[in-house]
Amino acid sequence: MIRALAAAEKSLKSAAVDKGMLMDKEFKEKLNAISEWTTLDDKSEESALSIWFHEHEDGLVRMRSEKGELVYKLKPLPELFSVGKSGMPTISWKDDKYLDLLHAIESAIKNVYLADPELTDSSVMLSLDKLSMNPEAVSADAVIRAINQQLRLTLSTGNFSRDEVKAAVRKILASVKRHKATAGIQGYLDFIMEYVP
Repeated sequence: MIRALAAAEKSLKSAAVDKGMLMDKEFKEKLNAISEWTTLDDKSEESALSIWFHEHEDGLVRMRSEKGELVYKLKPLPELFSVGKSGMPTISWKDDKYLDLLHAIESAIKNVYLADPELTDSSVMLSLDKLSMNPEAVSADAVIRAINQQLRLTLSTGNFSRDEVKAAVRKILASVKRHKATAGIQGYLDFIMEYVP
């Protein structure tokens, strides 16, 4: 069974600077065949899509637009990481380059919280801590699985290194810790429910 992880008419953005450096060109070609892309500015474009991940088959995604439908098995994360500079990059919420990556992680967490209202910031912290060391970790943990799926989709159309993904996970982990300390056991989760589309 396929469950929706993104609302109808989901905007999937890709940075123009990443064109030509896509990690999964076959996916991008198939995606372009069912999508009409609109340029937003000199850095990004969007297309209205409905997106679902298969609930039991890891990496299987279905996308639908007015032009058609695509069912595709996303590549595993190790095949999608771009070659990056050595050393851990600094991730900033103000840096447009990383917004898609940060949004992918937070929207995955939000979707798990929507499905499981008993989820706590502490359990999210444990999952993020594991991913901060090994972002391609395979696990039965719902948070890790959801983040892995969203990262596979994002890295299929984006250009991020393993170190950039690890740094983004650590950035989100710091946010979870901060919100938990100030707003309680679901402080971060309540925050993303309000602010993450």
